[in-house]
Amino acid sequence: VENVLRPAILPLLLPEQRRRAPTFGASCASQRTRDTPSEHAQPSLASTGRSNTSFAGQVVASSLRIPSSPSASTINSKVVQPSVGPTALTVAPTVVLAGTAPPHANDSLPAHPTSSWDRPFVLLADAFEAELRHFGLLHRHSSLLSGLRSGFHIGIPALTNTLIQNNHNSARSHPEIISTTIQRELTAGRYRGPFSSEQLQSIIGPFQNSPLGLVPKGLEQWRLIQDFSWPRAGNSINSHLSSDSWPTTWGASRDVVRTLLALPVTAQAAVRDVADAFRILVLHSSQWPGTVVRGEDGLFYVDMCLGFGLAPATGVWGAVADALADICRAHGLGPILKWVDDFIFFTVPLSALDTVNASRARLATTITGPQSRGGVSFFADADNMEHVEDYQFPLRNHVAAASDELVSSLAAITAITAPLGVPWKREKDVDFCSAPIYIGFQWYIFDQCVALPDSKRLKYLDAISDWQQHPSHSLHDAQALFGKLQHASFVV
Repeated sequence: VENVLRPAILPLLLPEQRRRAPTFGASCASQRTRDTPSEHAQPSLASTGRSNTSFAGQVVASSLRIPSSPSASTINSKVVQPSVGPTALTVAPTVVLAGTAPPHANDSLPAHPTSSWDRPFVLLADAFEAELRHFGLLHRHSSLLSGLRSGFHIGIPALTNTLIQNNHNSARSHPEIISTTIQRELTAGRYRGPFSSEQLQSIIGPFQNSPLGLVPKGLEQWRLIQDFSWPRAGNSINSHLSSDSWPTTWGASRDVVRTLLALPVTAQAAVRDVADAFRILVLHSSQWPGTVVRGEDGLFYVDMCLGFGLAPATGVWGAVADALADICRAHGLGPILKWVDDFIFFTVPLSALDTVNASRARLATTITGPQSRGGVSFFADADNMEHVEDYQFPLRNHVAAASDELVSSLAAITAITAPLGVPWKREKDVDFCSAPIYIGFQWYIFDQCVALPDSKRLKYLDAISDWQQHPSHSLHDAQALFGKLQHASFVV
């Protein structure tokens, strides 16, 4: 199994080339010398694990396929890219199912007295509306605007009884970490409190807190989780919610392959992360009774923002991210793919712009319309292939003054997104280069190859070595190693 993780780079292949694919792309390996992004661009396994439950003792790294409910995710997590094929990277047709639009906010729900509280809105609803209206995209994202203005309704029902639950043992064992986290959220304006249970119920009526827990993050760090799926056999907050109500696009590995095969080898890509993506979205005040946090001091706090462990959280954020990507495309940026809060922006030299736009125009004629399947939305073409966009807008030159210069830049992206209030995590920006790291893989654009980043490959080898040192293993350990190997199998 260790041979799987020896240095290897696999070529990007068209479906008809799959049978004659080599086991390892040796010819590509000799050219691995260009523009390797810095280490901080790599999403770690710990930060990308997906699970349908949100408490620490569950799966650390689960199957890398797109789940039927990609919105049900571990708190404070990103999502590992799906495994879409064996050795050769191929784009396979899929069955197109009937689509549904994202749900409109139910403005008939009564607001609680807390609606007078200051709410930490970050994104600028008026700017989003102006851009969407200007480019004729308002019909596609009409349900978004009420959420940006008044807070998002995600389906938490009116509660009839107050349910107070203890935090999990991991949180109770480290009260200082819980206290520090609560203080940080209060300072950011995302929590309101503290309140006694009597005070809080007099303000918002019956409420339910979901237990807090801690999971290890590295050797000396912890990640706070909120277990919205607790109690497992009772009326947890997540038991009322559906991730399928919020379908969103997913720029998976197969989409990277399709994009790169459609671009010249002189293309480059930049990677950017939205800072505090979920937490910059405010929930409607009618939802707050279901997002209460209990501190280890016995006091309670109202979390006014979208929590990572809520079942539809990735889809709610995805509605915003889809609109953001569409606005950028309308301005002529792209191609653009995204996975939760990670965006990869491709660009080409000015000399290739006309050719690429002609190809995009041809693709646009094949798109039959938007579809969705569970929590996944996409555009289908006549051959039942899934695309993350409809290729409506041509790419434009934003910065190039000479034929060999790129037509886009990080500054050009910021100029378009800053008026919307989008906060990029600048310390994680990876500027345009020919070997970006996105969704856990390094993409060698010039060579049309893909590989595991060295740091991830060595990490996986260490995990195998550690596994071999012990005669038996827990289910948790087996699941964690399985997730690592399944991720690696994409380039085998």
